Amino acid sequence: MSATKTAARVYNQTHVQRKYTPGRRRVSIYISWSYPAEAGRNPAELDNRFSTMTEVRRVAWPDYEAPEWSDPQQFQQGIAGSLELFFWAFAPFQEFVGEITGHVVPVFQRIDQAGFKLPIDGRVLADTDTLLVFGLDTMVTDQNAASEEIEALKKKEASGSYLVQVAHFATAEEAVAMLQKLIKEGYDGTVLSQSEQGGTTHWVQLGPYANESKAQSVARDVNATLGLQSLVVVEP
Repeated sequence: MSATKTAARVYNQTHVQRKYTPGRRRVSIYISWSYPAEAGRNPAELDNRFSTMTEVRRVAWPDYEAPEWSDPQQFQQGIAGSLELFFWAFAPFQEFVGEITGHVVPVFQRIDQAGFKLPIDGRVLADTDTLLVFGLDTMVTDQNAASEEIEALKKKEASGSYLVQVAHFATAEEAVAMLQKLIKEGYDGTVLSQSEQGGTTHWVQLGPYANESKAQSVARDVNATLGLQSLVVVEP
C-alpha cells in the first residue's frame, strides 16, 4: 500500500446535508468509538487495545516500511496511527459509492480526534438512507448506545416512504409501457426521468409503502412475476 496523489484534503469541516435524489442512496459511515480514548490507551497494557503503528509494522513487515507509514514526521507511530488505517481502508469504498450514487460518503465518529461528540441523532440520520455502524472495541471506553440513540434509529426506520424501483429504460415510452403493465397487475406507481452526462434515464417506481416489509414483499412479487431485479429505496 502506498500513498497516491489525490485531491486536496480538508479537516475540521461541518457536514453539509445531501439532498435526496431518487435512486441514489445516501450512504454514511458511523464509528461508535471515542478516538481520544482509544488512542490514549497505555501501550504497556497488551490486552484488549488497538495495536500501535509500530506493532503493525512489525507484524506486516515490510508492507508498511515506506516513508508515508514509517516516518514519524509523517505518520503517527502510536495507537493513533493504527486507528488511521481504518480511514485509509474506508477511502476506496467511499470513492466507489460516491461514483455510483453521486453523493459523498461522510464518516462520522462518536467522539472524534478533536473531542467533538456526535451521538447517533438527527444530525447523522437526516440525510442518510443507509447507515453503516462500526462498533470496533467501544465497550472498553464506555461508548454504550444511549436510549436516545436507539429511539432515533427506530424513528428513522418508521419515517419516510418506502419505494420500489422496478427497472430503468432508455426511452420514456418503454418505461410507460412497463408501468401500464404493472398497473394492470394491481400496482400503483409512476415514471421518473433523470438527465445526466448527455443522456436521460427513465425508470418505473412503485409506491410509496408505509413500511419496508411491505415494499420488500412487492419487490419480490414483481421480480418473480416479471423476471425483473427490483430494489427498495427510502424517500425521506
